[in-house]
Amino acid sequence: MLAVMLEVSQYNRDERNQMDKLCASRLSMQSKG
Repeated sequence: MLAVMLEVSQYNRDERNQMDKLCASRLSMQSKG
C-alpha cells in the first residue's frame, strides 16, 4: 500500500514538472510577443 502511494506521489511530481515546463514555455513565448 505504501509503495502505491509513493508511486502516485512520484507520478504527480512528474506531471507537475511537465505542467511547469509548459507554463514556462508559454510565458516566454508571450513575453517575446
